[in-house]
Amino acid sequence: MLLNVAYSELRQHLAENLDAVANGDTILVERRGKVVAKIVPVEQPKKAKKSWHRKFEPIKIKGPPMSETIRQMRDESW
Repeated sequence: MLLNVAYSELRQHLAENLDAVANGDTILVERRGKVVAKIVPVEQPKKAKKSWHRKFEPIKIKGPPMSETIRQMRDESW
């Protein structure tokens, strides 16, 4: 919601006006009938996704598949 507030009223009721801004309202501050300032809510910082929510690229390894390498290692140790 867009609110027009006189400068003197803003000073007298600062806490209530800041609560309104915190709840999403925008305040236009007027001095002698002219708008001199705009008070808007601060954007909340974007939260980084948790590591288990991020997309990942599979690791590409050149050469034979890992399963083949493990199978060969097992065969050699027996």
